[in-house]
Amino acid sequence: MTDVQSLEHQRGQQQTALDSADRALKLAEERYRLGLSDQIPMLTAEATLLDARRQMAALVAQAAIGRVTLLLSVGGGFEPSDANSLQASATP
Repeated sequence: MTDVQSLEHQRGQQQTALDSADRALKLAEERYRLGLSDQIPMLTAEATLLDARRQMAALVAQAAIGRVTLLLSVGGGFEPSDANSLQASATP
């Protein structure tokens, strides 16, 4: 359970980093559009944003695995087909 909580905390920190990288890319794109800088800062900011997105996806996957593992360890069950049907019924 501690691992799941830790991953949620890390996810919050990663979201902050992702938001910051997104703002940096927008600023770099604006500077490039106005002719105040060349493409290198913009491309660097884009690479940073892509890396932050990759790290967020990895944390989301780890958290999902952690929640399923926790559920199974306390004697619960998990049927992926049930999860898919619940998700499909929740979609408008």
